[in-house]
Amino acid sequence: DRVVVLAETPSTQDALLRLDPEPGTVLVAAAQTGGRGRLGRHWSDHPGAGTAVSIAVATDTPPVLCARAAVALARAYAPLVGRRHARIGIKWPNDLVLIDPRPRKLAGVLVEQQGARAIVGIGVNVSDRPWPEELAGQGGSLQDAGIELTRLEAMTALLRAWDEAVGMSLDSLREQFGAHDLLRGRQAVFDERGTLHEGTVEVVDPFGGILLRTPAGPILLEPDTAKLHAWEPLSD
Repeated sequence: DRVVVLAETPSTQDALLRLDPEPGTVLVAAAQTGGRGRLGRHWSDHPGAGTAVSIAVATDTPPVLCARAAVALARAYAPLVGRRHARIGIKWPNDLVLIDPRPRKLAGVLVEQQGARAIVGIGVNVSDRPWPEELAGQGGSLQDAGIELTRLEAMTALLRAWDEAVGMSLDSLREQFGAHDLLRGRQAVFDERGTLHEGTVEVVDPFGGILLRTPAGPILLEPDTAKLHAWEPLSD
């Protein structure tokens, strides 16, 4: 309903909140100098190489909003992969990842609740860029996947896909999440409140959690308490 475009801002999340936005307000920035991700992590940005958007929506549970954002990312960019043997998909709960052959993060999501509304932040690495030492080999871009888009084209594709994802029922959203999931069948380690669980991922449900088959038996890991610690994307 309303779009605000900035050349640069410390954080699109904070910039949008300062507008006291109604649901339907979108704030886009070409660069963030202090972007943040989930669990208090820093979101690494580089001028001219990526784009960031924050969207004000009516409040919902974080897993549902995360799933909508992750599905939007996958539907926007996965069909455009132009590099042979490369694959783009969702790394639970909401990262967009390139496998070529090792995993590299292309986009991330941050959901913050603000009373009767929520702010959904999405950052996308669009083109090649230098990476800080701590992210070398971990970060990637759409261009790395053979996807040649301008930042405007990348944002347009994402917002169209977001609009589609917002209109999905929970059953359709769960189905789409599963179609783009990268974890099912993989060996993985999850951290749940400081306890590590290792096994094979049998089920990935964006709302119900992860069913992990371990030597001690199956464990259901809830999305609000578990986080992915390590995984093996080359176990096919």
